[in-house]
Amino acid sequence: MINSREIFTYPYDSVTIFRNREELKNEFKNNVKQKIKLAILSGSTIAELKDFLEVFLLKNGIECEIIEGSFNNYYEEVLFEDERIFSFQPDWIYIHTTHKNIVNIPNNDDSLEEINDKYLSEIEKIENIIEKCEEKGIKTIINNFDFPVVRKLGNLDRFHYSGFLNFIDKLNYYLSNYNKPSNLFLNDLNYLSSVIGLDSWFDINYWYSFRYAISPKALPLLASSIVNIISSS
Repeated sequence: MINSREIFTYPYDSVTIFRNREELKNEFKNNVKQKIKLAILSGSTIAELKDFLEVFLLKNGIECEIIEGSFNNYYEEVLFEDERIFSFQPDWIYIHTTHKNIVNIPNNDDSLEEINDKYLSEIEKIENIIEKCEEKGIKTIINNFDFPVVRKLGNLDRFHYSGFLNFIDKLNYYLSNYNKPSNLFLNDLNYLSSVIGLDSWFDINYWYSFRYAISPKALPLLASSIVNIISSS
């Protein structure tokens, strides 16, 4: 018999939760007070995230039917109103992106003007997604951006205008100060990665083998954060 109180105490044991997910679901299914539909649109492999979300939601009295979008097709699925996703009529959309989904990465030899153009291109993508979800009236969770493990410019990466960390800081500042519609919720991915530490947050072997932008061991922490947003809204 597993001790659910210990399992749901941080730091989470991702292996134990995943192995016992069906037993945990059975334990919590009689406490359901609410049913929702959730669409997960992702810019990287999510796989087990669905299972962790189901378990954490049930623990909070929420039974959730989940549909997953196609791999790294989140932008098109929102902008062009993918029939499979929107006919599902989700109550919530979670858009799972990380720094790996930033396309317009600054180069060391870029001018300040070129980097600003790249910044505006990334902002435009974010705004397009937000506006479409607001138009549809669907509660939407988006992430801010985590940091990469490697700083190409070393300490300067945070302070030089061409540094990737500097670029991410600007995007995160924009997101934190965005005039958010009532149906938009920001998940602080940057904070979550700092809690667990970047070396545990990102596993380069999982990235190159399976395109996991977040290590499987960090998925329960991510799921817990998303579930807290849903439960408190």
